[in-house]
Amino acid sequence: MKDSLGTLSPVSQKGAFWEFKDAKALSAEDEAALFNELERYKKELKRLPHAGRKALDILENIRNRQNRLVLAFGKMVMAIAGKYRGQGLDFDDLVQEGCIGLNKAIGKFDHTLGTRFSTYAGYCVKSAINSALADRGRAVRLPAYKVKECNQVRKLSNQFYQENGMEPQVEELASMLGWESEKVRSVRKAGQEILSLNAPKDAGMDQTLEDTFIDDRGKDPADFVIEAQLKEKVRDSLQVLTKRQKAVVIYRFGLWNSEEHTLKEIGKRLNISSEAVHQLEARALNRLEGNLNDCA
Repeated sequence: MKDSLGTLSPVSQKGAFWEFKDAKALSAEDEAALFNELERYKKELKRLPHAGRKALDILENIRNRQNRLVLAFGKMVMAIAGKYRGQGLDFDDLVQEGCIGLNKAIGKFDHTLGTRFSTYAGYCVKSAINSALADRGRAVRLPAYKVKECNQVRKLSNQFYQENGMEPQVEELASMLGWESEKVRSVRKAGQEILSLNAPKDAGMDQTLEDTFIDDRGKDPADFVIEAQLKEKVRDSLQVLTKRQKAVVIYRFGLWNSEEHTLKEIGKRLNISSEAVHQLEARALNRLEGNLNDCA
């Protein structure tokens, strides 16, 4: 029964995109009802002592609900897949990989957490496509520092998409990373090249790119949702800060997948003294504390 439950929906097969285009979006009420029904049927299935006619009927009901969800969110898969064109996989393959991620999201989503399914599913779809590209894409060598920068931009872009439902602008990435906008554009362009997971990150280094991907690729999507919700609250709090104060806090505490930096390192990045960084940090923390007290 386990294999039947995990079978991909027929509408996710390559070439059946017309079914996605004709499918109607679900209302919030319909979406919630489908997940409630899925949860109920799965509980019924677990209670059955053995496989039989009843079990087959329940499996059919589960597949029907899964198919409705796949159809309803198929357009989202196609939209996300379209952003990865020309990166080593045909569009059909990108959609197929995206559907694998969508089915995974349907199977693991907990609607009681209050998170929108589109946010959760979007992460799973992008994660599945990124994994496929990394596994089967075209190998390109980049310097170790450039690989690190590409990973920072990619991870931050994915998080921003999940939290806001849209891709971040260059200026937004620059603000969060503390970089110049031109550097973000350059790193984004370099990141379009597909990197081999098994290729050494740089000459003389044993660590491969797989080591840099393993944490994100192995993370349970449920953990990501909780983490995304927490980061959304932190992001909202940072809006009370100036651009420089925000950059100092992000680098000082290693937010958004950046590393923790010393006052001196931050000063070099922002072209100011360590004392100036310290003062910016103090003011930022005071403003954040005041903002949190106001919300209490």
